[in-house]
Amino acid sequence: MGEPLGSIKTQFGELVSGMEHVVQTLEKKKSLLIEEIERLKREKESPESFNFISDRVKLDVGGCHYSVSLRSLTFVPDSLIAKIARGEVKTEQSKEGRFFIDRDGRHFRHIANFLRDPQNFKVRIKDKNILEQVKKEAIFFGINEQMFSSFSVESQDWLKGIRIHSFSTEHGSYPASNVLDTGLSYWLSETGMTTNQWIVFDFGKKVYISKILIKVDSYECTVKDFTIDTCDENDPYSDMWRTLSEYQAKSGLTCTTDQIFTGLEFKGQYLRLYAKNNWGPGGGSYILITNVKFFGTDL
Repeated sequence: MGEPLGSIKTQFGELVSGMEHVVQTLEKKKSLLIEEIERLKREKESPESFNFISDRVKLDVGGCHYSVSLRSLTFVPDSLIAKIARGEVKTEQSKEGRFFIDRDGRHFRHIANFLRDPQNFKVRIKDKNILEQVKKEAIFFGINEQMFSSFSVESQDWLKGIRIHSFSTEHGSYPASNVLDTGLSYWLSETGMTTNQWIVFDFGKKVYISKILIKVDSYECTVKDFTIDTCDENDPYSDMWRTLSEYQAKSGLTCTTDQIFTGLEFKGQYLRLYAKNNWGPGGGSYILITNVKFFGTDL
């Protein structure tokens, strides 16, 4: 005979109860799994944890692929490129994990090279239009100030054909032309001429100069106060010369290395370096300048 109806109901009830327990257990595991997935997703997208995921950031800049370390991309912490690398600025990400940036990928190599080695970064772009485009990219990524303060755009590579147009005086053995040749010694003014001496540089065409480098040596006759003047005429004695900037060079043991003078906005063909006096309280009887280099580009 079959089991009593009451026994069957009891077994059925126990079976249903067991199944409900299994379902509840599975529901809890499902809920915990969903929470874990969400946690991992938040952790992956979190800027704070980005360093621990990978130190290499993959980028797709206008179709050009780059791999750059997170350390390099965050060299300028508040820049846009640093925020993109840390995940603070959202951008499209491919299946391969590349962050897409809708900019010119060809020019980004200059950005990446600067960020990789900012202390030794040098770029030589002879095409003015390309240089301006790279500057725009640097502005977009928020690193223009840091990047272009280290641009080494020297006269020997950029401004071909610079010559000394004219000068005030010179010592016979140390002509003014020496300042353009690092292999020669220096320019000395005529003996006893320790004030108001000058050299006019002719670039051969209209150029833009943003800063200059002046090399001085440990002599009391080294140039002290000087100005950078500009004029539309090629007459060194014209009264139309106007001062763009005033500077003071260091002398003696305090500075035997190159000195960079910034803040220039020179645009023209003729530039005059006007030396007001020297550092010679002990008897230096000349104006002395060792070398001059110009940082800029063609217009």
